[in-house]
Amino acid sequence: MSHIRFLLAFIISIIPLNMMRIFLYRLIFRYDIQSSKIGFGTIIAIDHLSIDHVTIGNFNLFTGPFSFSAKSGCAIGGGNIFRCGKWASSTQFTNRQFGRAIQLDENVTITNKHYFDTVGTTHIGIGSWIAGYGSQFWTHGGNKADIDITIAPHCYIASAVRFAPGASIASETIIGIGSVVTKKFVAPKTLIAGNPAIVKKTNYSWQNDLC
Repeated sequence: MSHIRFLLAFIISIIPLNMMRIFLYRLIFRYDIQSSKIGFGTIIAIDHLSIDHVTIGNFNLFTGPFSFSAKSGCAIGGGNIFRCGKWASSTQFTNRQFGRAIQLDENVTITNKHYFDTVGTTHIGIGSWIAGYGSQFWTHGGNKADIDITIAPHCYIASAVRFAPGASIASETIIGIGSVVTKKFVAPKTLIAGNPAIVKKTNYSWQNDLC
């Protein structure tokens, strides 16, 4: 059945008109899509989708047994991968209670060619940016119990950042290019960088540097 779902999603993805792609995703997959755009070549073959006033670019891949929700004003670029292995929903892992979800609050921006492992839950807060190119977000590994990733509101993640399972950052945090985030950072307004990432500056406003 999963192969058939993927094939149907692929066919829908290459239909030329956005309105037709959305109509068929609603009709066949029962996705909740409101006033949104889904780009050409974007394949969505997942359990549940709920988006409202969201723009999704071209050639993204959403596949596996997980749920995706995005609130008003979210924008996703092109070439991103959101993937959950079928094994995560098997009965042998029932006791692990994997979240299998991506949750985007209002006005989140995800640029291009990032990778999201969706075995656990990744929650991205209002106005945060997954910027640049090629970051990875991992929510499973070994027997670790705490696997969910939380990115608080108004954060900025630069290119090629790696999030380990269970990592989180507080509001208005900026993470430098190529950093590896392996733990929870609870202080807001910090500059974090390095491998493993550590706090480089406190009481730091990345928005001011962009002005």
